[in-house]
Amino acid sequence: MSKSERFAQDGYLIEKAVFTTAEIEAIKEEAAQLCHREIGGESAEAAMRTALAIHFPHKLSPLIHRTLSHPGIVRVLTEVVSPNVKCNP
Repeated sequence: MSKSERFAQDGYLIEKAVFTTAEIEAIKEEAAQLCHREIGGESAEAAMRTALAIHFPHKLSPLIHRTLSHPGIVRVLTEVVSPNVKCNP
């Protein structure tokens, strides 16, 4: 089954080994900091537990913006959606 067929069937797709452990940790820390800036809280971690959503995080964070054009993300999206994806550099 192709990735696009699996996505159409399941509504989600899990792709392993797109990011390194260090990249994942940096993205998680950035997400926590975004939540903290948006809603406050005792800590970034507490704010992250409270936040339901942050809209357009790629407009708030250069790291998140760069993550969108990560080769692994672009590769998967072009396979599932089409070559015409906005995150394609």
